[in-house]
Amino acid sequence: MTTHSARWIAALALMLALECGDAIDASGWAPGAAEAQDPDVVPFRLVNGFLVVSYGAIDDLAPASLIIDTGTARTVIHAGVADGLAGPRSRRPMRVFGNEAAAESVLLPSLRIGPVEKRNLDVLVADLQPQERQFGFTPDALVGLDVLGDRCITIDYRDERITFACGGDWSRTVPLDARTAYPLVGAIINGVRFSLMVDSGSEAIVLFEGAIPPDMRFDVDAEVDATHLTGTIRLKRFPAERFTLGAHDAGRPPVFIMSGQGQGLGYDGVLGTRWVPGGRVHLDFQRRLLAWR
Repeated sequence: MTTHSARWIAALALMLALECGDAIDASGWAPGAAEAQDPDVVPFRLVNGFLVVSYGAIDDLAPASLIIDTGTARTVIHAGVADGLAGPRSRRPMRVFGNEAAAESVLLPSLRIGPVEKRNLDVLVADLQPQERQFGFTPDALVGLDVLGDRCITIDYRDERITFACGGDWSRTVPLDARTAYPLVGAIINGVRFSLMVDSGSEAIVLFEGAIPPDMRFDVDAEVDATHLTGTIRLKRFPAERFTLGAHDAGRPPVFIMSGQGQGLGYDGVLGTRWVPGGRVHLDFQRRLLAWR
C-alpha cells in the first residue's frame, strides 16, 4: 500500500467513535433562503459535534448523504451505492494502521455537491454501514480531496453551512505545507513542533506515538477505545499545556496519542477542524492557507 493510500484511509479510521452519534434524516431537509440564493453556499448538519454531513447527488442518487472529509485523499462511496453502478470494479488490497482490509475502486459517473461537480471520478468502495452504529446513519460517501482539493472551502460550524468560494476577511492565517497537496499545517504542542493533517473527518487532535520525542512532557489523564475499519485501537489522552497553530495560540485542547502508529505517513497526526478556534474554518487550497475567525 502506498503512502497516498494510507492517507485516504487514515481519516476514515480516525472517526473516533467515543460516543454514539445522533441519527439524521434527509427527508424534509432543505436549504434555507440564504443558501438557496447563493449557489456557493451549502447547508450541513453537524453530527456528534464534529462530523460535517451535507447532501448532494451521486450519479442518479439524490439526495445522497455526504461527509466532508479533508483528511481523505480519494472519495470513498458506500458499497451499497456502488452496487447500483454499471461499471466494473477493481480490487486493491490496503493496510489500515498495520492491518489488512479489502478495498475496491470503481469509476463514478458524477458526484455533485452545491456548485462542485466531478465526472468520471475514480473512487474507492467500502462498507460504510458500520458507521450507523457510531453516528446513527450510513453515509453514502466520504468526499475527499479529489473533489475538494482544487478550490477554497469554508466550514462554518456556527451557522452549519459550507461556502465553496475564496476570499473573505480572516483574522488568523497559517500556511499549509507547499510540498504536498495534502493539508498539512505546523503546530506546536507542549513545546514540540508537529506536522498535522487538517482533517474535517476527525473528532480530535491525534498524535501518532512514533512521532512523539522521548523527552516531550505530558500527563495522561484518560485512556479510551476507538474503532476503525479493521478493529479497535487504544488512545491515551492528555491536556495540552500549550497549543499553537503557526504563531497563533489555539487554546488548551485535549490531545490523543495513538499507540504504535505513524511510521512512514509523512505527517505526525491529525487536527480535527472542530478544534480550530473561532467556529469558522477556511481552507484555501489554491493559495495553500488555513484561516479562521
